[in-house]
Parts: sequence; C-alpha cells; structure tokens
Amino acid sequence: MDIKRLKSSHTTYPYPAVDDADQDLDRRPEAEKREWEHRLIQRTDSMEWGTGERASLRAGLEPMTTRDNERLLRTHHRSLLKAAIVYITTSPFGRRIWLISCNAPDITAGGLDIHILPAGYPLKSPLIPTPAAQFILAQSLVKGQINPRKFLTEQDLESLRILFPKAIGAQLLIAGFLRMLFDSIADVEWTHNLGYPREVGGLVVLLDTATFSATAQNIESGAVASDTEAKSVGCLGLKLKLPGGKTVLTTVTHAYVRNPALPVILMCVADWVIRAKNALYRFRNPHLDRDSRAYGVLGQSLSNNPTGKDILLFKTNTKVGMITHCFDNPSPILPFPVGYRHDLSLIEGETLPEVVSPPGYPIISAWAPYEKVLAGAPLYAVALNAQTQNWRVVEGAKVTPTVANSVLLGSEYVWDHEASDQAVAMLWRSKDDVDSVGGYSGLVLCTGTPTDQHGEAVVFQNYETGLRMWESEGSSLLANIKAGFLLPGEIRESMIVVPGPKQPISYNTVCGKGSVIQAERRYPSGL
Repeated sequence: MDIKRLKSSHTTYPYPAVDDADQDLDRRPEAEKREWEHRLIQRTDSMEWGTGERASLRAGLEPMTTRDNERLLRTHHRSLLKAAIVYITTSPFGRRIWLISCNAPDITAGGLDIHILPAGYPLKSPLIPTPAAQFILAQSLVKGQINPRKFLTEQDLESLRILFPKAIGAQLLIAGFLRMLFDSIADVEWTHNLGYPREVGGLVVLLDTATFSATAQNIESGAVASDTEAKSVGCLGLKLKLPGGKTVLTTVTHAYVRNPALPVILMCVADWVIRAKNALYRFRNPHLDRDSRAYGVLGQSLSNNPTGKDILLFKTNTKVGMITHCFDNPSPILPFPVGYRHDLSLIEGETLPEVVSPPGYPIISAWAPYEKVLAGAPLYAVALNAQTQNWRVVEGAKVTPTVANSVLLGSEYVWDHEASDQAVAMLWRSKDDVDSVGGYSGLVLCTGTPTDQHGEAVVFQNYETGLRMWESEGSSLLANIKAGFLLPGEIRESMIVVPGPKQPISYNTVCGKGSVIQAERRYPSGL
C-alpha cells in the first residue's frame, strides 16, 4: 500500500498555536507497548463503614483510594454507587482514574478523578472484523502509543482523516478512548460497514454522531455582554492588554452572529454556492431583509461578522464598547461550529469596565500552560463580574458567584473538509453540573481551586458537546460536556489586567423589590 501517495493527496489543514511540549511528539514507536488496565470494581457487603448516611459521609471524606477501600468507595460514594459498571483505570502514562458507566455529580472520589465510560453509536448491524488493509494502514500512519494527556499532532490529525474520510472530528479522551465524530448516522453506518481499525495508537476507537451546542442564550437576570438588539448573550471573559498596547475585553463570537439551523441538504448546497461565489467573483453576501435582523445594532442588517457592533451590559444602558476584532469566520448557512477556530471576539471602548472574580474567590492574573492542565492540575470554572456604578434590582433572585470545581476529560478536534480548516478544544465537566449551562458562554476555565488566592486562565467556555455513555442494560445516553477552543497565540501573550484594590463593598445575597445599597455594585456576567 502506497502510504506516501495517500499523504500527498491529502489537503494540509492549518495547525493551531500549540507549543511542542503540549503535543504528543515524543512518541517512541520502537518502545514496548504498555497496556491500559481497566480493573472492574465490585460492590461489597462489608459493614466496616456502617450503613446509610454514615457510610456515605465516610466515602465522601475518604482522601485516598487503596486496594483496601476501593470496594467500599464503589459501594457507598454517591457518584459511584448507582453506576452499573465501575472500573479503576490505570494509564500506561502513569495515572489512575475512576471510569464509570453513567454521569456523576462529583468530579473526584477518594482522591481519583471520575471519568465517564464512553460508548459508540448503537448500530443494529453486526460488528465487522477489521480488514487487514485497514489494520496495516492504521499501524503505518499512527506509530507508537498516543498519550491522551497531550494534544494530537498535525500528522495524527492528517492520519485520522485518511483512516476515517467521512469523519468531521474526534474526541481524544484521557480515559483511553478515541471517539470519531460524524455528521450523520448514515456516515457512521458507512464507516462501520466498510470496516475500520478498532484501535489507533493504543486507544479504543468508537464511532458516533457529533453534537455541538453553542451556550449563549437569552436570560432573565444578571448583566452580561449583549448587543443593542440582542436575542442572545454571552459572558464577558477577561480584560487584556494586548502585545501592541491596546486594552480589550474578550467575549464569544457566536453570541453576536446568526447561528443557522437549516435542513442539511439545503445548508450544504447554499454554503457551496456562497463559497464558490466568494472564491470566483469576490462575491459579497447579499443584503438581508431588515425585518430578519436579530442581533445587529439599530439600522444594521443581520451579519455573520460581529465587528462594529456596540455591546451593552444586558438590560442596562451601560455601553461596554464595540467589537473591533473577530478571530472567526462563521458560516452564514451552516450551524456552529463551522467557521469557528477560536469563537473569540475583542471589545474596545473608552471606559471599559473592570472584570473581576466574585468576592472572596481567586484573582485571575496569568495564563496557565496547557501542559500543566493536561497533566491533571485541579480546575475550576468561573463566570466573572463586570464592575459598574449602577445596580439593577432583581426581584426574588439570589446573586451568587458562579464557581465550580472541574475535571479535564480530554480534547476535541473539529475540521471542515470544504474550507480545509480545523479547531482544537478542551473538554471538561464540573461538579454538581450535569445539565446544560446555556447563557454561560465566555466563562473562564482556570487552574487551581476556588479557595486559592490566585488562579490561572486556561480557555473560555464556548459550547457543549455530547459524550455517549453506557448505562445499565446497555441503554445509550448522552452526557453533557463543556468545551472551550484553544486561544490564539497573541491572546496568550497578552497581559491579564487585574483591577486595583477597592474599598470594602457591601453585598446583599438576596435582592428583593425596593432593596437599595448605595455602595458600588458588581453585576454577574452570567447567571
């Protein structure tokens, strides 16, 4: 088989700004293969920890997982006891995790991270043995064992597109799985019926349909970034001083552009027409009917470029500034994430508000190295506050900081065959958060814990994606996973602007009708 011919015929996709230390470049194909260990943990009838609440409390406080207490933890811990299948998985690269068959409210148990046992799409057709040619091709293209605590290399991604030509992306999971993502069930079935390698780089391969859900939406409380006619909102991210000296605020692109959802055939045909006209005639997108505008500034038509839009604090007359730069080129026809590489826009203004952590929580003052995050550093996600001089009373609403401990699940890679473009994101889930968090696009994933003095920013939340998991009796369900695109190099080279010390501020935890506080207030940037 002519591997060189296959590689040369494959289009080169731009690789994101990722340091060599963060990529899986030190793979040694000649090294002896080290196996993943998935050890099934059974329940126990032992009464050592008592019963009921007493045993559950002990399980929640246990600091370490050992051979002596692992079955007790599996039996009594609230995040393990209901799972039909529970493994302790040991990676060839040195770390142990819990691997369970259902979603869980906690991110750790007995000092070990809790990960979800993934499943492929439940096809009815029988499993087809891997053709010898596919096995040989996979061995030739991806040499050695893939370390899921590193990013896939440019060559890895090209190899996956050769092995799975109809795939539109992949999830590289720390638990030892590689989930290939497809646009439709038909593409999953086509790949399944053709035959595919069940293992790539030592990882178990699963096939599934892709799910992407941008998390900006209209909300009823709080003050967030919004354009003047917003039907969609997004959190302010961080205040930055760029290498050139400009001061900006970050926000998500998808909150301020059209996010279409049309039938697949119509979307593909229309998008092809637009791409062709742009390429051949420098065609400019037609002016849309004014009645159809949704998020634009007054007098402007709907656009798929947010540049030039005025941004306000949600449901206030306080202008934040104007979007002056967008790192994406959203498709006017195809839905999110087509055309998104970072889902990031920058806001400039004469008097940009300070963006601060909730009172009593870490100050975000630097950028975390991706290597540190991938290695397993503790994480938390936080929605920051915009400091203003005004206060809007929210009847019957609690104003509470949005902070949640989180655990990294892996990385996701999405590519567009037509545009020869790709994007990379980190995947995580948070404690006590098993549902959608619409309205929190732009919140910040940080290293550390909410009790630290300082935190380091990693990425912003951009969307949610599905992770299919196996529940009891083989029924297949989707877990909701958070995702944030890797950031442009110039953003990670920017300085995070930390507000100066302020006078103590009086806060109401519950604000009702008629409650007034004269001190300076902070608006939650997303509730």
